[in-house]
Amino acid sequence: LQASVAALVARATGHDGVSPLNERATLRLTESGPHLVVVTDPSDPESDVVAYAQVDPADTTAQVVVAPAHRRHGLGRALVDRVAADHPDVRFWAFGDLPAARALAASTRRAVVRELLIMERSLADLPATEPSPGITIRPATAATAADAAAVVAVNAAAFAGHPEQGSMDR
Repeated sequence: LQASVAALVARATGHDGVSPLNERATLRLTESGPHLVVVTDPSDPESDVVAYAQVDPADTTAQVVVAPAHRRHGLGRALVDRVAADHPDVRFWAFGDLPAARALAASTRRAVVRELLIMERSLADLPATEPSPGITIRPATAATAADAAAVVAVNAAAFAGHPEQGSMDR
């Protein structure tokens, strides 16, 4: 099942130019929990997954993906309706601000309440700087527990008011 969902996500990503699942949802593919699938042949355990929904019970958010070739046939709507029936307080994530996601949201009477912006810049043109006296810059390593704890602490401070990032742990 994981491989079939991963293949579905890859097809959607290639078509849309953005992954339909965030990192947390991708990692949760290996965990038990609320996962819903729509397959081409329910009697065949090797059947292709053509639509998928996942609910994260930690924050009651959900993500839905439908294979590009199977869109506009009600599969996304069926998954959204089922997730909402089972989890009345659910909030849905949609990535890439795609017209299909906006249409699905509108058809299920959902509205955009928050947008995630990815702000980036090239680091190639930054001026060279030297750290202040007493400061050493070195790579953080996963093998050093203090490094992991420090990264989590800095992230928690930077994103204290952010519903997802602020609760990141090791």
